[in-house]
Amino acid sequence: MDERAREGGIYTLSYISTGSKRLNRLLGGGIPAGTVTEIYGPSGSGKTQLCHQLAVNVQLPRSEGGLEGKAAYIDTEGKFRPDRIISIASAAGYRPERALENIFVARVFTGQEFEAVVKLLPGLIEDKDVKLVLVDSFSPILREAMESGGHIAKYMTSIKYLAVFRRLARYSNVVVVLTNRVVGKMGEPLGFESVGGRWVKRLVDLRLRFERADGLISAWLEFAPHTGPGEATFIIAEGGISDAEL
Repeated sequence: MDERAREGGIYTLSYISTGSKRLNRLLGGGIPAGTVTEIYGPSGSGKTQLCHQLAVNVQLPRSEGGLEGKAAYIDTEGKFRPDRIISIASAAGYRPERALENIFVARVFTGQEFEAVVKLLPGLIEDKDVKLVLVDSFSPILREAMESGGHIAKYMTSIKYLAVFRRLARYSNVVVVLTNRVVGKMGEPLGFESVGGRWVKRLVDLRLRFERADGLISAWLEFAPHTGPGEATFIIAEGGISDAEL
């Protein structure tokens, strides 16, 4: 069933709330279903924290910013923390044990393991009601490809998996979120770019850049198909992502 329900002759998007009203507003409602989003930024900038928040929020009723579905979490850097899920779920008034049961976590160490897990995603989406796919992060997969086959291998790996993720997002109307690290790069306005750079950028639907300073996260929406660019700020609290008092 297509979640983009027709209301009054107009298709309306479904979203997963980020936990921050400001960030939701910037995104036009939250992270939209049917899209692939890249979130990139330095280590410690809040990318994984948002993944944990989304893994809980996707399970919530639609009236509370969820999609009433489950999450598939591909963890390539060992950053998934059940205790964070418990804290976030408790703050949302959602049963922590149920929240954990509804997140399918795969810890992968190699590109070969990553490929095997990605092949399981269509079945999880179809049979287990998965409505959110999280890849935290895509960087190790691209770096392994680069080390084994150079820039061409990294380019082909980017295209291969992003094509898969786009098909999953489009045909199953799920949310796909990829986190990505940054590397220094001369000639870029910011002095850095995400791993995979322009190859990843051209194949995702939304792109967010995160930076952290003095405990405050700044999120820049670089592009999205349904809204314009802009900036929002938020904080990471014990109960998850929330708005800072400015």
